[in-house]
Amino acid sequence: MHNFSEPLGWPQVPLAYVVREAVAVTAHNLDPSNGYMTVQEELVARMPHTHTAYRAEDNIAVWDIIYVPPSMQRRYSLGSRDVSGAVTDAQPILH
Repeated sequence: MHNFSEPLGWPQVPLAYVVREAVAVTAHNLDPSNGYMTVQEELVARMPHTHTAYRAEDNIAVWDIIYVPPSMQRRYSLGSRDVSGAVTDAQPILH
């Protein structure tokens, strides 16, 4: 299964934020920046699922990567990244 750390979503945040286990974002004052190993890790933890990007493009991009065969995936131009065919061995989770 893809880890979604490489393709960037609409706001230039790794698509991993869409599939992270915790939906809620911890308040910044309770979650200092020095607790993360990389900027990308912090972005994934802090990007809310209420952001326009989640609803407009990123959730759809992840859905297509997981459930749509690579030959039928639409081409995404998310920022400077083209994530079409980013996953060639995706298998649906639900049958």
